[in-house]
Amino acid sequence: MEEIINNNDQTLVIDHTPKLGLEFDYEQEAYDFYNEYGRNYGFSIRREWYNKRKVDGLVTSRKFVCCKEGLQAQCERDRQKRYERAETRTGCKAHMIIRHDKEKQKYCIHSIELNHNHALHIPQCAHMMPSQRKISKAQALEIDLADDSGIQLKDSYEFMGRQVGGKDALGYTKQDQKNYLHNKRQRELKYGEAGISFDTTYRTNKEYRPLAMFVGFNHHRETAIFGAALLYDETIESFKWLFETFFEAMSSKKPKTIFTDQDPAMAKAISMVMPSTYHRLCKWHLMQNAMKHVGHLLREKWAKAYVKMSFSAGMTSTQLSESLNSDLKDYLQSDYDIVKFFTHFERLLNAKRYKELQVEYNLRQKLPKVKIASPMLVQAANTYTSQLFLKFQKQYEEFQGAFVKERGERDLSHEYVVSIYGKPKDRRVIWNSLENNVSCSCRKFERCEILCSHALKILDVMDIKVLPEKYILKRWTKEAKNESVQDFNGHDIITDTNLEVTTRYKSLCPLYVKLISRAAECEEAYMLTLENYKEIIRS
Repeated sequence: MEEIINNNDQTLVIDHTPKLGLEFDYEQEAYDFYNEYGRNYGFSIRREWYNKRKVDGLVTSRKFVCCKEGLQAQCERDRQKRYERAETRTGCKAHMIIRHDKEKQKYCIHSIELNHNHALHIPQCAHMMPSQRKISKAQALEIDLADDSGIQLKDSYEFMGRQVGGKDALGYTKQDQKNYLHNKRQRELKYGEAGISFDTTYRTNKEYRPLAMFVGFNHHRETAIFGAALLYDETIESFKWLFETFFEAMSSKKPKTIFTDQDPAMAKAISMVMPSTYHRLCKWHLMQNAMKHVGHLLREKWAKAYVKMSFSAGMTSTQLSESLNSDLKDYLQSDYDIVKFFTHFERLLNAKRYKELQVEYNLRQKLPKVKIASPMLVQAANTYTSQLFLKFQKQYEEFQGAFVKERGERDLSHEYVVSIYGKPKDRRVIWNSLENNVSCSCRKFERCEILCSHALKILDVMDIKVLPEKYILKRWTKEAKNESVQDFNGHDIITDTNLEVTTRYKSLCPLYVKLISRAAECEEAYMLTLENYKEIIRS
C-alpha cells in the first residue's frame, strides 16, 4: 500500500507494504511498521511466537499476525454463560516474520503473507482496532485530572477528542478510558480508598417550547435522527409547516408509517400532508389512557389486526423517541439560549453517529454465530447486519419445528397451511410458481421485511436453499450505505465539503498525538519538539 504526499511541486511516494528482505534496526520498529500497514489496510495485529538468544536474551525471530489468526477455543465457562461470545477469529493466515541478521545487526522480513480471509475494516474505523489503541502517560494524567475534578467519563472523553480534532485521533476508545479508570479504582481500593453511589430519578420541569424530532432505525436497528425543529406551539398549522419543510429536506420522500402519541392536532396535520402514510398510535400511550374507551377509528391506528399490512420495521410504539428524549436530558438544559441549545444538540447527533460507526466496526470485527450450518443461514450472515441476522436466525430456528398440515393447488398457486410445533395458531402460505413469490397470512415480511418461519418452510418444501434476492432488502444489509445520496435538485450530497483538508488533518493527528505524548514525558524531548514546531510555523 502506497501513500502519496504532495509537497509543493514534488511528489513523495511512501510504500507501507511489507516486502521480503526489508530491514529494521529494532524489533519494535518492525512491529510499528506492520501495525501502520494494518491501520492503512484495515486489520489489527498482534505478536505471536518469538525466539530468544540464551546468552543475552536478544530476540532472534518474531512472528506478527493478523488479530483474526487462529480459532476461538471453546471453554467450559463459555458453555455456562447465558449469552455466547461473538466469533472474532477466522483462522486468518496473514502474517509477517522477522529474523535477526548477525552480520548486519538488523532484523529482516523472512516470511510474509498479505492475503486475509475476512472483511477488512473501513478507514473511518481504523482507530477502533486493538493494536491502534493505547493510552499514553500524558493522556492518563489528563484522564486522572478530569476524573478527580468530577467530570463524567462521557464528557471528558468528548472534550479530549475535541482537543485533538476528533475521537478517531485520540488513540483510544471510551471503553479503554472506562477500563483504565476501573483498574485505577481497583488499585486505589487496595490502599483503603472507596466510594459510595446514589441515584435520583429525573423530575420533569415546567413546559417549554416543544422540540419535534423525526426518529427511526438505521440498517443496524440503531436510533437514527432524521430531523429536528423547535416549534412555537402545537397547532395544526405548525405541524403542517413542520411536515412540509421536513419532506422538502428529504427530497419529497414520505414515510410508509409514522408513530405518534394521541395529539389530535398532529393527527389532523398528518392526514392533510401525508394521506398515504400509515399513521399508527403508540401502543404504550394507549395502554396508559384506558384502552377500553378507544373507539373503532382510533383502534385502526394500533390494533394488530388492522396494521399488519403496514411496514413498521418491527416497532409498536414511540419508545425510540422516548429513549432519545431520555438521552437529551444528558446534553440539554432548560436555560440554554437557542444557539447554545443547538450546539449541545449537535453533540447528541455526533454521539449517535459515532455509535453507528462503532456498530459498523463490530460488524466486521465480530462475526455472527451461525447456529445451523445451512447455505441460507450462511448467506444471511454474510448479507444482513448483525441485528437483522439475529432476527432472521430466530425465524430460521423456528422453521425447524414447522410442518405442513394441509396443501392444495389453484391454477399457478400452491396453498399450504403451516403449523409450528408448540404454537397454537396456523398460518396460510401461498406459493406462486410463475413469479416465484411466497406470502404468509402473518404478514411478517410486509411489517418487518424479513421472511417468517412459515414462508421459510415452504421455500424448503420447494427445495429453495438460499434466500431469493427479492426478499433481501438493501436497507437491512451491510451494503445499505454504499450508494450516493442526492438532494432535492438531483445533485450528489457531499458529506464533507472540505474533504481533502479533513482527510489530511485526520491522517496527521494520530501521528502527532503519539509524538506529543512521547515528548511530554521528557524535558529535552519537549523542548526539541517545541523548537521544531516554531520552525515549521515560521516557514
